[in-house]
Amino acid sequence: HSIINMNNHTAYDQEQYWKAMRRTLNNILLLLFRYHPNGVLECELSQFYEAMFNETLIIKPDLKYMLCVHKSVTVTECKERGPLYTLNDDKMDVFLREFELGVLQPWIRKHIRRLFRCFPNGIACNCLLDVLFNMVEFHLSSLVPQWQKFVWNIPDMHCITVGGVRTFICVELQSLNEQHKQLRRAAAAQSQPSSSDSHLDHVIDAHNAEFYLTRLIKFGNILQRPVGYCELLIATLAPFYTEDTRSTFYQGIDGDRLEDAFHRQYNTRLVHEAPFIQRVLGHICRITPVECATKKGGREKFYKLLQSSKEYFDMQPKAFAAVLARTLQLETTSLTVAGGGGGAGSPQAGD
Repeated sequence: HSIINMNNHTAYDQEQYWKAMRRTLNNILLLLFRYHPNGVLECELSQFYEAMFNETLIIKPDLKYMLCVHKSVTVTECKERGPLYTLNDDKMDVFLREFELGVLQPWIRKHIRRLFRCFPNGIACNCLLDVLFNMVEFHLSSLVPQWQKFVWNIPDMHCITVGGVRTFICVELQSLNEQHKQLRRAAAAQSQPSSSDSHLDHVIDAHNAEFYLTRLIKFGNILQRPVGYCELLIATLAPFYTEDTRSTFYQGIDGDRLEDAFHRQYNTRLVHEAPFIQRVLGHICRITPVECATKKGGREKFYKLLQSSKEYFDMQPKAFAAVLARTLQLETTSLTVAGGGGGAGSPQAGD
């Protein structure tokens, strides 16, 4: 009897062990979805996992094997930083079917909010789906049929009409109030300077935010075409483009500098070795292996815009206006509101 009980106990322990492994693997897949398409390096996996799930992650050999052979995961070996785990770009539909929508929704919201770090002056409703697909490779409308309502319910999200274009914009009310106050103060100083600025302290709240935003957003900075990483990376690399053979940047810039420049410009993360990012860079750049004594293997990739990519950037200023507008830019030309914006004549939210 004791031998039978011991075997039963061992079987139970093994079942619990593999159940815990599968749960942890599913959490890692969600983590990779959150950071798609840049993925997560093995050296940062435990840190990111703990921040996302408030649990300690120990990467055991069994777990690493399960992760490496998973049909939705691609493993890229980075010379300097070790393995990089990303979701398999052409298996996103397979991955999404493995999870209930309720599990995915918080991370879908994060992907959408991240778009507005790149395009803080708003994204036209009619191109939001394409922009999201270009950035993270899934079709929101196939997951959420009432996708506009889903987007609108994201905290700090507003839907306004500017120049006849329905536009989503994500902005915190505190930040909006500060910018609005500065605008009104500047406008008052240019017209009739006053010793008191109490008349500038109109509070923008959830009820009148869309009324103010409709009148203050600079129309030319709204994203109205389905751009993606291609345009973001072109705008990042354009300042380093040169034909001067004496320049430090003649060969382009290395991956570390590219990642730093991208983060400074868009306040979001880039991993240049990620397969999706490499494909985009391959279309817009000349990628040159350069001898580098400080790097493993002695060589480092340098990225320089193709001349055609630089010409696209130079000759299509309207295409890059929303990409280059790095902060929410309000303008005073439409600042005709004399009151708090919530009284008679104010359009209701969503009108």
